[in-house]
Amino acid sequence: MSRRSELHPVIVQLRAQGLVWREIGERLGISLQTAHEYATDPTGEKAHARKTKARCRDCGTSIRSDHPSYPQLRCVPCDSAHRRTSYKAWVIDRIQDWADRFGDPPTASDWNRAPSTRANHPAAALRQDDASDQEWPCTSGARLVFGSWNAAIRAAGYEPLRSGSGRLTDREAAA
Repeated sequence: MSRRSELHPVIVQLRAQGLVWREIGERLGISLQTAHEYATDPTGEKAHARKTKARCRDCGTSIRSDHPSYPQLRCVPCDSAHRRTSYKAWVIDRIQDWADRFGDPPTASDWNRAPSTRANHPAAALRQDDASDQEWPCTSGARLVFGSWNAAIRAAGYEPLRSGSGRLTDREAAA
């Protein structure tokens, strides 16, 4: 018989006599938290389930998820890697979408949010296109995960422009 199961009936009896958790803990030589836990979880199953560590779905490392309605699926390093991989795929998809719409992959200035408010800027067309509910990433985010803007363009399957080439899109040339 465990100490928990021995103390449970005593705690219940003292509680019925009107003692508060602090007084029960002092009488039994345990903390008030322990007294409360023994009273509400006499077998210790709840405490065991709460303290049981799950395994990371990617590497198998032991992880602890304290929030029952939001279970942690990955350890911190694997979760960071997973988010980076997902973000990379999203950036590549947005680059390819841009190239499909405008004929060329975006330049870093195309995705710079400040100048994209100009009416003749390609990004302004995306904002005006009612069918387009897609957003594009910021250039700094693409640089962060790929290392450089050109690396992001290459990862999407395109050849980046040389620096200072001064490409004009059809839309800018017509303006």
